[in-house]
Amino acid sequence: MEEVKQNWEYLKEMNVGKANYLCKGKNTMPASKEDILQDKIFNSQVEQYVNTEDCKVAVLNAFPIFLFDYFK
Repeated sequence: MEEVKQNWEYLKEMNVGKANYLCKGKNTMPASKEDILQDKIFNSQVEQYVNTEDCKVAVLNAFPIFLFDYFK
């Protein structure tokens, strides 16, 4: 059971860190959950990736971000 918990913690850290990278340019856990609100993630994606010549989008799993938001 401990391994499952560690796996979820790892997934949370990877996804939340990626969201923070999109919003703040730092691939670390954010200082607060307000740093990675859904509208900030969306606007960052549009500005940095969608409205470019390559038009790419980073894929995030919503469930780890939900866990971060719920337990923070």
